Order: sequence, then structure tokens, then C-alpha cells
Amino acid sequence: IDTEGQLVQIDGSPQLGEVGDLLMHDLPVLTTLNLPALGQVDRDLVLNNLPVLANVNLNALTTIGNNGELTFDKAIANLDFLASLNTVGHVGARTGHLLIADDQNVADTTGLNGLQSVGDDFILARLAGVQHLTFDQLGQVGGTFEVTGMDGIPDFTDGNNQPLPLQTVGDTLRVQDNAHLLSFAGLENLTTVGLAIAVDNNPVLGTPQEDPNDSQNTLTEGILVDLGNRHAADQNGDLGLLALTLVGNPNPAIDGVQGD
Repeated sequence: IDTEGQLVQIDGSPQLGEVGDLLMHDLPVLTTLNLPALGQVDRDLVLNNLPVLANVNLNALTTIGNNGELTFDKAIANLDFLASLNTVGHVGARTGHLLIADDQNVADTTGLNGLQSVGDDFILARLAGVQHLTFDQLGQVGGTFEVTGMDGIPDFTDGNNQPLPLQTVGDTLRVQDNAHLLSFAGLENLTTVGLAIAVDNNPVLGTPQEDPNDSQNTLTEGILVDLGNRHAADQNGDLGLLALTLVGNPNPAIDGVQGD
């Protein structure tokens, strides 16, 4: 569905449980998308440039078979309508990406707390209102895990000094253009990156910061390991990529995937 200039509301059948694709582009006055029984999208789910879409009910959706994209949807305030989503794509085949970008009013990612795996790339970009990454069950990303232009996040913890459960990134861990990222705290469970770690243009990462417990003292964070005590969890030791054992592993710990 695209460029239907007068389309304001979509209410699906309460029996509609599965579709091949759900593709919605450039609908300037669409305010409501209500598909309460939709449990599976076999291929692609795309919500792109829906500037006044504020009411979304995809609460039954558990599976996106291939790609999921939410981009330039300026009125969406949260991702709670994805609370049942647990898989995107197929990790074993390294297919299916999840892209959430340029949704200016999204305030948090708690709606993705049920997400367990993304088959290929998982990209979060320019969600200015998000202050913490909360993916309570995300264990595997088959391709690249990219965090770009997320100016609200200070680290990768969930807001309660708890780390992401993420253990394996099949391709690249890419962290770039994050204005206030102080450390890699929150990635303590990550053991394997299949190809590379790419870190670029995070201006305060690894720079001296004022010690919150002593204004006369400064702390210098490590780039990949947090050595300061700015985080309450630092009382228990260093934070960051402490468990990382393999980068560029030819056989990352994802069933059916061969590394580069």
C-alpha cells in the first residue's frame, strides 16, 4: 500500500493471522494500523514514511520471515506493538534484517524485549529519544549489529545497569556517530564477532570524564572495556567486551553459518 493520499485507518479482520508481505510506504494521513490477530509475516514487514501513524496494533506478531523495516515514522512513540515478536529472518541461513531508523519520537526499545534473534543485520540508527537499549532476550544477530547516531545512549546497558544478553554477532559489530556514548558497558555477554569490530566517530568514547564521586578527579574510559567507576555496576569490576574471545572466527557459534 503506497501513496494512497486519503487513507486514514486500516482495520484488519480479527481472523487475519498470516500474510506474505506487509508493505506500507508514503501514506501522509494514515493514523491507525490495527491488525490484532496477525501472528506471522512470511516475508517482509515495511512501515516507511508514515508521518502521522501513531496507533499501531500488531500485538500478536511473533515472526517476520525475512526483513523488518521501520523508518521515518515520525509519530510512533514506542515499539510496544512488537512485544510478541521473537524472530526476524533465519539465523542459520543468515537471511532477514531488522532496520529501525529515523523514527524521531520513539522513546525506548522495550517493545523488543521478546526478540530472540535476527537472521542477518540488526541496525538501530538515529532514534534520538532512546536512552538505553533494552533487548532482554536477544542472543544472536546473524549479520552485523550496528548502532549509529544513537545520541541518547551512554552505553549498552538497559537502564538498570544490566547487560544485553547478546552473545554472538555473525558479521560486524559496528558502532559509529554516537555523540554521547561513553563506554561499551552492557556487552559483557558478547563472546563472538564473526568478522570485525568497527568503531568510528564516537567523540566522547575513551576520553577523560569527571569522576562522579570526586569532582577534582578525572577518569579515562577504555574504548572496548570500561575502566572507570561512573556506572554503579563498576563496583563489581570492569565492564564492556570482557567475554569476547573470537573476532573473525571462521566458524561462529551460529548453526549453519560460516564466517568470513
